[in-house]
Amino acid sequence: MVLRPITCKDTGEYCLTYDEYLRSKHWRNFRDRYWRKHERACSVCGVQAKDGFKIALHHWHYRSLGNEIDADVYPLCKSCHTAKHKAAIQARRAEVKKGREPVRRGKRARKRKKKPKRREQKPKTREWRDRKGRKWRKSPYQ
Repeated sequence: MVLRPITCKDTGEYCLTYDEYLRSKHWRNFRDRYWRKHERACSVCGVQAKDGFKIALHHWHYRSLGNEIDADVYPLCKSCHTAKHKAAIQARRAEVKKGREPVRRGKRARKRKKKPKRREQKPKTREWRDRKGRKWRKSPYQ
């Protein structure tokens, strides 16, 4: 996943990749703090970690990496987490197959309009008549 560089405000860490960010001290502190406040249960199917299931935190969006709040993440079990990502990938592929751009979210989500192609215009010549009524033409290249 390619993202902008991530700066963690509380620890001052600087991460270039998302994987590096998930190994950072900031993320470990945030994750531990989240699990102390909330129950370790999948928000989709309801399975719990105490039943032997691995529960992960999934980001709603990636805009606030390094400065998350509890509302930016939600717990998912491994199977629901995988299904969530597969559904997102399939949606992007379907959009591309239809000839559309994939759905974009965030600051650059505004759809950019395609500029119409300009037709080549012939250079305009100037016309006027002299006293006797004859037409005169002057090329713009003279």
